[in-house]
Amino acid sequence: MHFSLINLDWLTDNGVASTTVNNGIPELVVVSLFDNKVQQLNGNWAYGLTDSQHPEHSYLIEQQTHALYRASLLILDDGLIINVNKLTKT
Repeated sequence: MHFSLINLDWLTDNGVASTTVNNGIPELVVVSLFDNKVQQLNGNWAYGLTDSQHPEHSYLIEQQTHALYRASLLILDDGLIINVNKLTKT
């Protein structure tokens, strides 16, 4: 399998979001720094990041539209929890 890493950013205080491109399609995965677990996010997300001025705010960016969504519940402990019903388009 061949892929290219195009982005790496903090997503939570204990996890990073990694975007790779596989066959021209960006794929977002989250890596837990506690246990090195890797989890791919379901949906059409291309990027994940956190606000450096407000680290309690995490954001997801859609693949096709590049729309930015603030995630109000993003927890990375025993597993990644994203409440997709609580995403706020910004």
